[in-house]
Amino acid sequence: MALWVRKKQIEYLKTQSNLTGTYDGSATRCPQSIYTFHVTDSHRRTFLIEGDESSTISHTGEHISSIHQRIIKEIGPERFIALLSDNTGNARKARELTVGVWQHIFNLQDAVHEQQLTILEITKLEEFEE
Repeated sequence: MALWVRKKQIEYLKTQSNLTGTYDGSATRCPQSIYTFHVTDSHRRTFLIEGDESSTISHTGEHISSIHQRIIKEIGPERFIALLSDNTGNARKARELTVGVWQHIFNLQDAVHEQQLTILEITKLEEFEE
């Protein structure tokens, strides 16, 4: 069933333009390291394209970029306008490598993620303690 859903998502995305790719890394309690890759269309619909479990592999910018590039090639690079993520060293490097291949794709830092980090720091201020 999951393969069928992914196939239908890719078929749909191949008919769209102005797509944005996003990704983020996380860890489970096991611990397992997972990177999720999403594509958002111009109607603001977001599709989970892949969850890459690669706990045994170093999450270098090169590794993450290779996953971006595979997904972008599958859908069609001409359909994408932006790639964004948080600004950790490996995520930033991955964006740089990917947009270096397709220079029409904007390299964007995730502003909402940065805003969340700012709010988290603000809530640690003495004035907000109970």
